[in-house]
Amino acid sequence: MSGNETGRSVIRPTLMAIAVLDVVAAATVGLVTNVASSNGRVPPPVAWLQVGFRAWWDLGGVVLLSIALAILTIVSERLVTSAFYDDALATAVERQWSAAAMERKILVPAPVPIRWELVRSANLSGSPEAAINSRVFNPLPTHPQISEAKVSAGGGLEELFNVYAGLNSGRLVLLGRPGSGKTGAAILLLLDALRSRARIQDHDERRRTPVPVLLSAYGWAPGDGQSFQSWLVDRLGEEYRMFRRGKGRAAARELVLSGGVAVILDGLDQIPETAKALMLAALDPANIQADIRVILLSRTTEFEKAVREGHLQGGLVLQLLLLTPLMIVQY
Repeated sequence: MSGNETGRSVIRPTLMAIAVLDVVAAATVGLVTNVASSNGRVPPPVAWLQVGFRAWWDLGGVVLLSIALAILTIVSERLVTSAFYDDALATAVERQWSAAAMERKILVPAPVPIRWELVRSANLSGSPEAAINSRVFNPLPTHPQISEAKVSAGGGLEELFNVYAGLNSGRLVLLGRPGSGKTGAAILLLLDALRSRARIQDHDERRRTPVPVLLSAYGWAPGDGQSFQSWLVDRLGEEYRMFRRGKGRAAARELVLSGGVAVILDGLDQIPETAKALMLAALDPANIQADIRVILLSRTTEFEKAVREGHLQGGLVLQLLLLTPLMIVQY
């Protein structure tokens, strides 16, 4: 049952109860009055009873109205927590990174072209087939599972989004040389994912589609015992005002634990060498008590150092390619 349906299931019976009690009170007062006045006069006992019923009616109406308003307030808060924060976050993220894309000039006059290929180096990744055929996640609603053939073929932004949406391991790594456009590609991918989510009309399907956020890993210290999901709740509060306290923080936690957020994680290059392997281990889906999809951005050399003690479990590794002179001229 959706949040709106839950609200209606509480609100409608409450309003109906108020209406029924008011009608019963009115009918009772009217009946007593008519019977008592049939002889042309209202005896004092009946008059007092009539006044009492009217007072009860007025007071009861006020009390019931107050109860109804209290219920409506509780239900509305619950609805906002369970149903509206995800869309509110999507709107905030879209505004944030659309503005950043305009500043970087990667959207106008057209999105900057990107190209990528699958990495099969044992020094950088485990088996791509294992990541593709994993059963940790399901594809995002309205998207098919990605195939080995399509991943092996490489591609551009559209194909990159299809890999993200259809990768059942939920772990994607995007590598590149300095200046290869990793952050720019991540922004374009994030905006594509938000547009795809916004096109979903069915409310339940949209809620099952996580809102992507782009965050820096700088400052996360998994060696200190802070879990990824706990760090993510804190970072959402730092980045977005709606999640900073009270109901907002509870909503952030609910979104994270329900898999309502996907994370594009930048800044691995800025993490101390001793913490990189710990971070990759902490991002293992088996170590996260929530279904959180992760896209990790890194320089190729830095990621190679990070995986010396073990690969990112389920990680499908892609390499951004430098644009050819012809592609630059055409752009």
